[in-house]
Amino acid sequence: GKSFRNDIYRDYKANRPPAPDDLVPQFPLTRDATSAFNISCKEVVGFEADDIIATLACKAREAGGRVTIISSDKDLMQLVGGGVEMFDAMKNRRINREAVIEKFGVTPELVVDVQALAGDSVDNVPGAPGIGVKTAAELINIFGTLENLLDKADENKTTKTKRNFNKSCGPNKNFKAISATGLCNGVRFFNRRIGSFSSKSRCTCSIFTKNGVSHYFEASVRAI
Repeated sequence: GKSFRNDIYRDYKANRPPAPDDLVPQFPLTRDATSAFNISCKEVVGFEADDIIATLACKAREAGGRVTIISSDKDLMQLVGGGVEMFDAMKNRRINREAVIEKFGVTPELVVDVQALAGDSVDNVPGAPGIGVKTAAELINIFGTLENLLDKADENKTTKTKRNFNKSCGPNKNFKAISATGLCNGVRFFNRRIGSFSSKSRCTCSIFTKNGVSHYFEASVRAI
């Protein structure tokens, strides 16, 4: 299904092929299995699993709780810190703030700025030509935020980077919202409909508590 990001940028995830025929019948089975294990399952039409996970993680953090997100998805790394961590079950390792900084070159709070500037080919989100994650991180570390970089693009000392940036990004300040990591927007949208869950969407996350610690499990059923 489509998400609110498609309303902002119609080509969001347009490069994704349809779900494989043998995967589609597994969606209801995943829901049934989640229910059989007595794991809470939340779905919201128009929102991705990342949005729901981000919302619940932020709410738990604000309430003083600790959260472990069982996923290695880079889009969720902007949430790490302040009681929120990630656990990569495939590699059996925890992802903390230091790990995020090592991967992106910026703190978790600025990951969305870097990704929005560099783009994400996986989700068909364009970035500034010639600007990859490394250069994006350098620019964000200098200017602080994407918005500040947009406002002060003329101060960029690298002619090529300045030309590419102004050409593709200067006129458009909405591309941060369509970034695959723009979960802050998902949180705001989702909070308005926190109680409106539907089984019609293809985004699922599961929640369970163990020893007083809330864990959020990203299930295999996601917006495709």
